Amino acid sequence: NPTTDVIVTIPHATMPSNGLIRLEYDDEPLLPQIERWHIVSHPEPNYMLVLWCGTNPALDYNGGFVLSRTRTQDDMAPETEAEFRSVVAKFGVDYDAMCVTDNTQCQENP
Repeated sequence: NPTTDVIVTIPHATMPSNGLIRLEYDDEPLLPQIERWHIVSHPEPNYMLVLWCGTNPALDYNGGFVLSRTRTQDDMAPETEAEFRSVVAKFGVDYDAMCVTDNTQCQENP
């Protein structure tokens, strides 16, 4: 459980170019806050790999994640996982050190 109040923010998203999603937040307290999500691999329709970086007055930050149309990675093709592993290695990221989220308990249409 958080020990401080949780700050809920909602960004405005645009796609200024193919493969780039730009998120701009306009609510307090950390303005300006901008994130750039780079779609670095989309080898099959149900999975894409995103690396992102962001900035606000307090810090610069970054990360990566796999977006999926499914709730688990169980049906991901081995070739897709190999592609993701290869792509993130080019950026100095260890794919096998990334966390896997279990979304099986999420609502179907929240």
